Amino acid sequence: MKKQAFTLIELLVVLALVSLLISLVGPSGKKMYRKFSKRVKKIEKIGEEHDRQFKRFLEDKHYYFESNLTIRNKHES
Repeated sequence: MKKQAFTLIELLVVLALVSLLISLVGPSGKKMYRKFSKRVKKIEKIGEEHDRQFKRFLEDKHYYFESNLTIRNKHES
């Protein structure tokens, strides 16, 4: 059996369909990417705030860590 190749018309039809799909999906994809970027920035801000609060907690002289990772108040012991 002889293997048939694609004709030029078939390739052009496929190319037209692919470009049509890209033109439909492209704008919504950009919009989703912008929303995703905003959410990532918001999560990063929250993480930075948690880091600052944890560092402030560690700098507080009233608390210390025990070997089993419990936190004790120095004034209560």
